[in-house]
Amino acid sequence: DITTGLNPTVFINAASVAKEVDRLPKGTAPGSSGWTNLLIKQLFGAEARTLLSSLTRPTNGAPAAASPPTPSLDLLVKLFTNIFTDSLPSESHDLMNTARLVLIPKPGRPTDLRPIAIQESLLRLMLRAVNAHFAPTVGKKLAPLQLAVGISGGTEILATIADHAYSDGLAVASLDFAKAYQSIRRGAIAKGLQEYCPELLPLFKALYGKSSNLTANTADERGALVGQSSTGCKQGDPLSTLFFCVGIQAALLEIQSRGEALRATGNLGDALYLL
Repeated sequence: DITTGLNPTVFINAASVAKEVDRLPKGTAPGSSGWTNLLIKQLFGAEARTLLSSLTRPTNGAPAAASPPTPSLDLLVKLFTNIFTDSLPSESHDLMNTARLVLIPKPGRPTDLRPIAIQESLLRLMLRAVNAHFAPTVGKKLAPLQLAVGISGGTEILATIADHAYSDGLAVASLDFAKAYQSIRRGAIAKGLQEYCPELLPLFKALYGKSSNLTANTADERGALVGQSSTGCKQGDPLSTLFFCVGIQAALLEIQSRGEALRATGNLGDALYLL
């Protein structure tokens, strides 16, 4: 069992949840339950701010005061721990893993609608806390091939590399694959997690191991089932970038290896670098 010895309370606790509650953007759309980030902040925000303030208050050398009670946050911690360990009843798990499908007009093209699946707000909150804990460690393992996970200033680093490449007369290719996050095979993600973050493999299997429901508020029925999510990463999942990047790392390593072999044999006119 790869989760043996893994204690979820190390990264799912009142302090980590409070930090993510405080960081939640207010303007996001609700999932299938109707809960919004704004509602979460209204219910748990005051308690979260009180706890975070107590943890950062200077003590001037005196013993730290006891943390304030956090009964509401403790309920969230209990729920999130049960989700992480896949201990919820199957019916509750399926409801939490259901997303709401909405159609969003594309800018300048009001008749061209883009389907967006919105995950449950409470689940997104939990996954934000999980990502905050694991992303820095995973990012170090994926670097320098990938800088999108847990690397502070990754975008700026890539921009600087591209600028140096142009200055040295090299070509820089930018590839944009349509629906890349939704197209990656989940089996590839599972293999990547096994290599780079096996602690998240049980959670991935719990949330992605089978198709999850997509619902919509139709004229005929509220919460009507309109489809299922069965491929790729889920839209809005705070762990989606981590999942995607570990899933493609093996392919990037293979491309890099073949490129280096071509350069070594002189079959490639110019040097090939994969960044």
